[in-house]
Amino acid sequence: NNNNNNNSNNDDDDISPATDNPTKPRCKDGTRILHILPARLDLSLAAAPTYSLAAALYLDALLRRTDAERLTLVCDVRGGRGWANPTPMSTFPFIRSTSSLLGRHYPERLERMILFPMPKAAMWVWGAAQKCLDPNTASKVVVCSEVAEVEEGFLENGVMGLLEGRRRSFFVG
Repeated sequence: NNNNNNNSNNDDDDISPATDNPTKPRCKDGTRILHILPARLDLSLAAAPTYSLAAALYLDALLRRTDAERLTLVCDVRGGRGWANPTPMSTFPFIRSTSSLLGRHYPERLERMILFPMPKAAMWVWGAAQKCLDPNTASKVVVCSEVAEVEEGFLENGVMGLLEGRRRSFFVG
């Protein structure tokens, strides 16, 4: 008798820290990380809200409706070789619509959204943009100016290296 209940994706895999299960990186607080690279967005192909909807659809497929797993969106705003690399200002509609959409449809799932590395000169832009968000959603956004700030403050040991490796794996040319 072949029993399919013994699969390798058991519940223990879902709660493993990043160092034990590199396919599901975690923050120090145990929340799963969704790594977002807005510099890959090609806004000539689709509008920012379309990309936000794609992120929401991905989450809908990823998360079990029966559990209350919380997520941290780690939004790396650095550019990459061969990517569309829209200006940071042009990615704000995506960041705003993503945080708003996820905050509305997954209010108890979104632990935080980390934007990094945000140039200090652009911090004022975020200050203005967050006024367009629901106050509860805006309170979940953390803006960091340096990679080390994210790594030391939020991520399990070794996760930033994993995220950077993934980011570089998408470089073209």
